[in-house]
Amino acid sequence: MKPATNLLLLEQNLSKAFGMNTLIGFKMMKTRLGEEFLFSQSRTCFDEPESRFTNYDREILENVISIFDDSRDKVVLQIAMAELEIIASICETIWSKVKESKLSLILVVKDYSTFNLAIGNNPIKKLSSTLGLSFSQHPNCPSVFLVDFEYRFHERFGRVSRYCEITKLDQLIDDKHQNILLFRMEGDFVKKLSIESAILSEEIRGLNNYSEIYSRLFDSISEKISICSDETGVYFRRPYIEGSSLREFLEDNSSESAAKLLIQTSCHFSKMKYFPNDLRPWNLIYNQSQCFFIDFPKNIYVDDDVDGIPNFISLLIVLQHLGEFHTQPFEMVQSKILYDVCNHAEIYNFNSFAKLELAWLNLQEYVDLLMLFKDGKMSIEMILNQVLRE
Repeated sequence: MKPATNLLLLEQNLSKAFGMNTLIGFKMMKTRLGEEFLFSQSRTCFDEPESRFTNYDREILENVISIFDDSRDKVVLQIAMAELEIIASICETIWSKVKESKLSLILVVKDYSTFNLAIGNNPIKKLSSTLGLSFSQHPNCPSVFLVDFEYRFHERFGRVSRYCEITKLDQLIDDKHQNILLFRMEGDFVKKLSIESAILSEEIRGLNNYSEIYSRLFDSISEKISICSDETGVYFRRPYIEGSSLREFLEDNSSESAAKLLIQTSCHFSKMKYFPNDLRPWNLIYNQSQCFFIDFPKNIYVDDDVDGIPNFISLLIVLQHLGEFHTQPFEMVQSKILYDVCNHAEIYNFNSFAKLELAWLNLQEYVDLLMLFKDGKMSIEMILNQVLRE
């Protein structure tokens, strides 16, 4: 334990967080390598000290504890599912006390294997929802959970690694995407969703599409992409693309530079006959020489945007957004463009959407027009006139 720790205060904080009548008491213990940790049991765990853990549990615990250096407090609580059901209702208190004390809390659920989580309320899901990314489950020893604000279990391999949460700032997110958590760990980008999420199939498609589109960018990408699930949620892991959001890019670069890189990537997709189908400002990652598209929720070989908009029109909307970035919010720009598209008489003619699809597949022919449109020198009507009358 680190010298600055006030052991009594730590015990009091944890007792208060879990409820004064939940835990029996605390005791300093050591691993076989001599690393110290604070240990306590719930009142329904009446094991003698030598039988507190199975050999396998002990091996997992000692491996986990050994990851953390001596500057951190390690606390192990052996607890029954019955107590988990109780503390799920006060987990916000646990969250604040653990964060305040800057400790690594390991929960060992004694009767996890005999408890039917499919019946009734699942306290693990309640804890996961409230504690967020700081709550993780060991994949090889599912009765072991970690509550930590710097580390979590790797959802596939079980090793303990640092993670960094990615905040969804300046993004338009619809209701079905609000509960997605994003983080970076071991150089990878990870999404966490609830296991009941209505967009699981969408995310699975997106990961498969990502693998196909960027297979040349990353070596052995198939080894770096995975989909895993446990009681706390479903995890989608892929390599992290280094770069910045559109908003960050425009802090030091012109909208013209952003538009050129966007068109360049769009033309590459066009040449490969790919349709991003969710071409939106928040799905763009920029570096100084390239724009990357991310999130591909539909079949990339079909012009099938998530909102039913042709991909060519989606590109025009984002280009217009770049031209008015500092004066108009994206939703206003999108509404205006779609209004103008709907007002164009030829959009209702037979085969108009097929012509817009063809325009995307032959995007290189429209590069000059697209830049004129972004600069306000060509209207949506003029663009549509050219595309729909060809």
